[in-house]
Amino acid sequence: MLYTNMLKSLGLHSQPNNPIDMIQLTRSGLPRCSARILQKKLHISTDELAHLLSVPTRSLQQVDKLSRFNSLVSGQLMSIAKVFVRTAEVFESETMAAEWLKTSCRALGDNKPIELLDTPEGMELVLSVLEAITVGTVA
Repeated sequence: MLYTNMLKSLGLHSQPNNPIDMIQLTRSGLPRCSARILQKKLHISTDELAHLLSVPTRSLQQVDKLSRFNSLVSGQLMSIAKVFVRTAEVFESETMAAEWLKTSCRALGDNKPIELLDTPEGMELVLSVLEAITVGTVA
C-alpha cells in the first residue's frame, strides 16, 4: 500500500508488486511532471522543491511529458514522496501532512520537517519522529 500511495503522490498509476519494482522505476527515471504533482501536494514553491532535490529551479520548470529525471533525482523524489505518504498516514490527511511538514517541530531541533528532507539523515529523522507520534511519545 505504501508503494502504491507513493506513486499516486507522484501522479503515477503503476502497481508495484515489491521493492524491486520501485527500484526499477527509479532507475528508469521518473517523469518530470511527477515533481510538479508532489510539489502541489506539499504546498511548496518550485524553488523549495528544487532545493530539496538539489537541482536548478529551471530543470523543474521543464514540463515536457516525455522528459525524465536521472536516477539520483528520481530516488530523491521517491524518498520525499515516501515521507509525505507516511506523514499523511499518521495525520490521516494529505492537507494536515503538508501543514505538519511546514511547522517547526521541537523534536527536530525546532526545524521544519520539510527543511530536513534534502538529506537521507534528515528523512530518517523525520520518519522516526512520525513513528514516535504514532506511539504517543512525541507531542
